[in-house]
Amino acid sequence: MPEPEIMAIAVNRKIHGYSYVEKVKRGWEAVVKRIAEITEKSQSMGYVVLDTCSRQEIYIAAPEDRIYSYAREIGEAMARASSADPRIYGGLELVEHMLRVLSGSESPAPFEKDILDQIRRALNRAPQTGYGAKILYNIFREAAELSIGIRRDLGIMVV
Repeated sequence: MPEPEIMAIAVNRKIHGYSYVEKVKRGWEAVVKRIAEITEKSQSMGYVVLDTCSRQEIYIAAPEDRIYSYAREIGEAMARASSADPRIYGGLELVEHMLRVLSGSESPAPFEKDILDQIRRALNRAPQTGYGAKILYNIFREAAELSIGIRRDLGIMVV
């Protein structure tokens, strides 16, 4: 099986505003149902849900020939829940986005340390089996380490 591609589907305060993030949270059950349908049907998608006060983001790993359709389907479910057009990140844009989020530079309180705990909780809730799940877990772990390095370089305390 080919290496998985990775994408993120996001509704966040920076792009959409808090009201849309809250709408997604209120309609989250429908989004979770769609994710469950995709993973049950194909068994080829790993995912991590990052749920904070300012964002509702789903990071997915899946085979290249399926990831775009999965991202579109999840994005449509998020759009129905929130009336927002979710942002889909991929490639270098995804890497930049992950590092900004994990470093805390996109948090309402810049460089808050809570994001690292939120990421740990997200990884603990994420499925650990299935295609791409392990790779996605490792990418988050590495990105978290990089974000800690960014904080250290900037002289921001990390606990």
